[in-house]
Amino acid sequence: MPILTDIIYSDFTTAFSAHPVSGDLARITNDEAIIRSVKNIVFTQFYERPFRPSLGSDVLRYLFENFSVFTSENLTEAITEAIENNEPRVTLMNVHVSETVDDNRLRVSIVFRIRNNTNPTNVQVYLERVR
Repeated sequence: MPILTDIIYSDFTTAFSAHPVSGDLARITNDEAIIRSVKNIVFTQFYERPFRPSLGSDVLRYLFENFSVFTSENLTEAITEAIENNEPRVTLMNVHVSETVDDNRLRVSIVFRIRNNTNPTNVQVYLERVR
């Protein structure tokens, strides 16, 4: 049975680039792979992925509302639910949504602990409307 620190989480890069030495697909591992996965879950809309209609967070519908405490709470709840349901490799600790008025976007701070690591990881994601 493997020890938790021996487990390596691995994923392909989003560019599907070749490794410079081996020529195989380049990989990202451990923290970087899980951070990329969490970001992908946040940015994915429901029904966007074939055969996985429940994957995603549906944050797009909140971006066109006026920012208020209710918007912040709804976004926090949607992101929390999406990560807890779709990323079993992390233990979610905190999600905080704040508005950056000058840039007309929302800053989401996601703090989680990876299952084979005791240190918390903080990911900053910016949500903005794109026309």
